[in-house]
Amino acid sequence: MKISPKFALVLALGMLITGSINTISTKLADIQNVTGTSTAFGGKPHPFSHPFFQAALMFLGESLCLLTFWSKRAWCDKKTPTRQPLLSAGTRPRSASVAAQQWHPVIFLLPACCDMTGTSLMYVGLNLTHASVFQMLRGSVILFTGIFSVVFLGRKLYAFHWIGMMLVLFGSKFIHIVFHHYLGTCLGFSCAHGFSG
Repeated sequence: MKISPKFALVLALGMLITGSINTISTKLADIQNVTGTSTAFGGKPHPFSHPFFQAALMFLGESLCLLTFWSKRAWCDKKTPTRQPLLSAGTRPRSASVAAQQWHPVIFLLPACCDMTGTSLMYVGLNLTHASVFQMLRGSVILFTGIFSVVFLGRKLYAFHWIGMMLVLFGSKFIHIVFHHYLGTCLGFSCAHGFSG
């Protein structure tokens, strides 16, 4: 299935907007101070610091995408009763290479656990720093992915790949400079753990 450039642009903008909303709303939750009734806090205000709970809610929301997938699959089944099973080789004769491409869905368990752990640790980091620094570090994954794909996989990156990676690098450096300038002009706990850099 070929994706049109306009649809790809809409997807990219959608990911940018929803990703920003995700980070901002999570950071807004982190900076909330609540006066609890528990004797453990002595009735004093304490911050909302539950990164693993936030990660679990995010994965719960992502799992709701399965409802859309199953709905679309059921609709396609009604439309075309002779639809091939998911991950099938189609109508071509089965060869050794085609048979080797079929796998059990359980193989996704380890990457999913790694993703859950990584996301939870990212939310721990978001508790400890600004949202802008968090986004900078999160976006720097593109740099490492591009470099490692060349070094370890022997992939060839084209000019637009390198230009995109350089833009991410310059953006990260800009956030780094602003963050250090901001910390140099601010004092106190609330300033160092504010909403944005």
